[in-house]
Amino acid sequence: MKLKIIACEVFKDELDHICDDGLECVYLPQGYHRTPEKMPAKIQEEVDRLDGSADYLALGYGLCSNGVVGVKARKTPLVVPRTHDCIALLLGSREAYDREFSQHPGTYYLTPGWIEYGQNPYSEYLENWIEEYGEETAKWLAVEFLKNYTRISYIENGITDQEKFRDFAKEMAEFYGFSYSEIEGNLEYLLRLLNGSWDSDFLVIQPGDTIGQGEFLIESTIPLL
Repeated sequence: MKLKIIACEVFKDELDHICDDGLECVYLPQGYHRTPEKMPAKIQEEVDRLDGSADYLALGYGLCSNGVVGVKARKTPLVVPRTHDCIALLLGSREAYDREFSQHPGTYYLTPGWIEYGQNPYSEYLENWIEEYGEETAKWLAVEFLKNYTRISYIENGITDQEKFRDFAKEMAEFYGFSYSEIEGNLEYLLRLLNGSWDSDFLVIQPGDTIGQGEFLIESTIPLL
């Protein structure tokens, strides 16, 4: 089976670590999450570009605020993790994510990939908002964006040098006055995406079909975003 993957850049370290040399991985910027209504078109561009070049195209995305809804399989079937967002993929399973959510609601998760390749309200505050709006307004924005959170959890991937990312996560928790925790990541969900172990945790979208939100409706404590 020949597989190619189109994934959010936050998975780059994990996928580069587990992918065979012959597996083509295409990474799209995490910044598209800030305009999820535009994400399907960006993903579709890559789906169309790679169409017919593999037996399956895997998407390294969850539902992601409907960012995959509307993407259509052309000649090549699409395989999509049946999860609401990327945290389940980084924790190893939907069950692990549900367990974390049930025990610790109000948690904002950080990973090396999110810190290295993505943006969050604290990094926006440091890198952009202070200069653009001034300290007082910038701080208000940063706090407002995370007003419903109380905890920062750093997910270790066991691959990259953790210290600089861990330091950032601790610094962010201190800035907000949140509690801080660390969770060991798990690559099992990503491995199953790549090795063809596609059970009910995955959607296989056949040629001519389109990814819909309803297909992600599964028994879970996590609300759809």
